[in-house]
Amino acid sequence: FCVALRMILDGGAPIRKTFRLAFLATDNAAFVAAADATEASLKRGETVFDSLAHCDLFPEEFLSTVNVGEESGQLPEVLKRQGDHYDELAGQRLALLTQLAGFAVWVGVALLIVAAIIRIFVVVYLGS
Repeated sequence: FCVALRMILDGGAPIRKTFRLAFLATDNAAFVAAADATEASLKRGETVFDSLAHCDLFPEEFLSTVNVGEESGQLPEVLKRQGDHYDELAGQRLALLTQLAGFAVWVGVALLIVAAIIRIFVVVYLGS
């Protein structure tokens, strides 16, 4: 959302259309559903911060950052930093998930080997 919104804002599109396109760019049903409400809120003259806060999709940290960016007139720059932050956070979480998945595979292989050894022991030594 941050990347799409920043790119569209830099392109100079009208603000209401910008948010609709940014929500659609996420290809997430929750975001797409929030596009109409946000567009209506902007049409009533509410700020970007207030319009996004009504969605109940964004964390307080993000909304606070958007508020600062909007008030300082540097919303695209703030969105770039937020996008970079979320990209780094996703990379860290993906690395952790990859490590956990690798560990789970090793545990699964170890359990399979132990089960095979027990099965061989039961069949060869206890079966006769």
